[in-house]
Amino acid sequence: MRTRGHVLSFGVALSALSAVGPLDVGHAFAGDFMDTTITFVAGDDNVLAGAGETNPSSPGPDLRPRSGNALFFENYNSRNTGEETRGQLVLYKEFQPYFARVVPEAAMVLQWDANRMARDGEQVLVTGSQRPTGGLKDDGSYLAIHFDGTTPSPDVKPHRLSLILFPFDSDRVRLGYSWELTWGGRSSFLLAPYTPGLMVSYKAPAFYAFGAAKTARTQWFTQSETDPHRDESETIYGVLGGGGLHVTDQVLVDLSFGYFQKGTIPTDRGELEGTWVDQYGASTQLTWHDGIEPKVPVDTKLLRNLGGDLKVRDWKPRKLGYLVSTEFTATSQRLENTDAAGASARETGMAGDINAAMQSGRMTFNLDVIVRSLEFIVQDTPGFSPYATVSEAITTSPEIFASVGADYAFPELRFVPGVAFGVQRPAVARISTTQRDGSSASANIVVRKTKNVLGESQVLPTALPIGEAVSPVFAGKLYLREYLSDLIFVAVQAQVTFDDNLVTNDPDSGARKFESPMILGLNLIAQAKF
Repeated sequence: MRTRGHVLSFGVALSALSAVGPLDVGHAFAGDFMDTTITFVAGDDNVLAGAGETNPSSPGPDLRPRSGNALFFENYNSRNTGEETRGQLVLYKEFQPYFARVVPEAAMVLQWDANRMARDGEQVLVTGSQRPTGGLKDDGSYLAIHFDGTTPSPDVKPHRLSLILFPFDSDRVRLGYSWELTWGGRSSFLLAPYTPGLMVSYKAPAFYAFGAAKTARTQWFTQSETDPHRDESETIYGVLGGGGLHVTDQVLVDLSFGYFQKGTIPTDRGELEGTWVDQYGASTQLTWHDGIEPKVPVDTKLLRNLGGDLKVRDWKPRKLGYLVSTEFTATSQRLENTDAAGASARETGMAGDINAAMQSGRMTFNLDVIVRSLEFIVQDTPGFSPYATVSEAITTSPEIFASVGADYAFPELRFVPGVAFGVQRPAVARISTTQRDGSSASANIVVRKTKNVLGESQVLPTALPIGEAVSPVFAGKLYLREYLSDLIFVAVQAQVTFDDNLVTNDPDSGARKFESPMILGLNLIAQAKF
């Protein structure tokens, strides 16, 4: 069962404020890898088709991860697909302070990804143009200084003022709450691979507040060929802030906002070359819970080596508990005005969700309902057409999907069967066209946001044949999971998707044509986490 919480590393769900504070912390033994997943996958993401028969292609059964094994509603609150083999090496130290109530600490956080290493190696062999990375990258190294206030007794958590410095990558510091609705990460800075940052936060038992800043360097475009900034690497900035209040023991309210300089419009846009692309917006969340504590996604935690705290499945019968939360985000960014030559305009993107989780005895249940406007989905491109607003001649409709899932535990056997179902209406851009015979028709472009096993997000537009309507997508999964230990399991999974929006090019005529809408996947997964 997936529970939700504040997705900001500095804005944890207030029900946990007395325990973890505005910068939530993951733990591991000193020198260990942590947040580590090792996954073995055997199977076929579409047994009804062979290599080259669909787009993307589905080769025959093999022993490697596949993007098609994750349905559109799965792993909504994570950057992962569930088939990763990766880990964080965290070299952490808490220092002995010279001054009372001062807590200095630092951690070097390196992520190693086996799939990234394999991909980079393949690119070197094919192109000879890239040096392999060895699968390593920084994943949120930091220095921190905490100032603890006085307390009336040792049992009372002190107020804490914190300064956290990210010398290389502050991607874990984001706005928004559910992972798929977060924004303001590394991808908000165009053409910028690294985003150092800093943050100041204040945490009390019933509320928290924070402020943060990021910088990045990106290629600078200007109209003047004599401008010394032209084509140079220039600094851009982002600022974030917000807070939250624990209104009652069961009710949490969070609000966050930010402004980001994303870069400048590139050289092929005439008079607009060098115009700022910037973005501002706000996110808010309301959570009501009892018996289920909101959790911060591990993808946004600061990592410390102080002892293991990976959550293991509780095999004991549980009392009735529930969690319901709702989130809303609105953003606005400046882009080229598609309908006015030489002018810019602001484009608004919106997204929201409702999430519910319930547990009782051996049963767990979850429900998600999500809405994302097309403009929100393409905000990091930026724009439906890069650097440009959606034309007034194009009608857009948002992505809407709902999913339900449930599982039941058999403690004596350490066995958990589960099912999940979802229905989606993809985001659509609709363009009116005139046929050769003079009649009018609509051209529909389906826009989907997906992620791969490397933790990378992609926006994929798909043009349907002229005059064809967009159909809803239905998907379901059945899994049988056997736990061999607290954090290792073997599972057999069967999944089916009916998607009548899948198209490819006819090899003879070149025209767009529909593929078979039915996809059936079968796989076996063995996974360990530590």
